[in-house]
Amino acid sequence: MRDYRIALMDPTGNITLLVESPVPADEQPVVAARLAALFPGTEQTGFLYPGSRFGWPAASSAATPR
Repeated sequence: MRDYRIALMDPTGNITLLVESPVPADEQPVVAARLAALFPGTEQTGFLYPGSRFGWPAASSAATPR
């Protein structure tokens, strides 16, 4: 697995991983599963990418398998 820049967030006891590195859409479910294995308790993984109209990153998500 390659290196990814991620942010781990735990706002209310549900762990969310945000991947800041570019990941092709077709690879996101696999990457989400691998990251969830490294960070037990992860409930969801989001992928940030450039592309918003207002200068904010756009995002997509992949379900994290349990």
